[in-house]
Amino acid sequence: MEEILNNFVGISALYMQSFLHRTFGGNFTYLNIYLKCLMKNFFSMKKIYLTLFAMMVATAGVMAQGQVGIKAGFNVATTNDEYEVDGDEPWRPGFNIGLASQFRLGEVFSVAPELIYTQRGFKEEYTGGVVVREARFDYLSLPVLFRLQFGDVLKGYVNAGPVFSYWLGGKQSATGTIAGRQITAAYEESITFDDLDEDYAYDANRFEIGASVGGGIMLDTEGGSFLIDLRYTQGFGDIANGVNLSEGKFRNQVVGVSLIYLVPSVR
Repeated sequence: MEEILNNFVGISALYMQSFLHRTFGGNFTYLNIYLKCLMKNFFSMKKIYLTLFAMMVATAGVMAQGQVGIKAGFNVATTNDEYEVDGDEPWRPGFNIGLASQFRLGEVFSVAPELIYTQRGFKEEYTGGVVVREARFDYLSLPVLFRLQFGDVLKGYVNAGPVFSYWLGGKQSATGTIAGRQITAAYEESITFDDLDEDYAYDANRFEIGASVGGGIMLDTEGGSFLIDLRYTQGFGDIANGVNLSEGKFRNQVVGVSLIYLVPSVR
């Protein structure tokens, strides 16, 4: 498997190198070397996601309307669970950042794969005892969005599609008042998956399939395309994997707004 992925990354890198050279000029031979070294030294789920994204972006080299770029934005997240909390469950803030692309297949239709780091999780505010319990979940996500756009230079668009996510880790903590005394960081610990046992609360389902739906506006300029994107993402799987967290299931919910910049210009 590793040898197959190494060979595929090499081919993808050559396509990307050719695309970037035709678009921007210059020498991008280091790209092939970098991706091969990446696969040689780090063979893991994270690199498989990078490989899959490279496969998609590589096709831009043979498509007249292929664009690549970056995105960053703000999230609020919670978990859609099946038990009641004695208090409030506000959405937890976080952020997303990563790579974006868009392959225009006509005047109105395009495919937009992304590879992003995104923060999810939940927050609980109890009426007594420990008043705030919070968890941050770090994910590597690969959305594959199908986009319909309308307008001329300033366009509106809607998009939807599947999202493949991998849970990297995170952190959980609690703060509160116990017996009238303020306790700061009553507990705080990292969420890791190295030394799990049956009693560990996050012996979890790390791979998640979900879906995103949303829309935004897109401005095509001589310097590239700028997008403001609003999106809702729902996970389908039980991330707790039925272990110790509750009698119900935990599913991620995320609402995010992002800025996306894509090149080359399509004007």
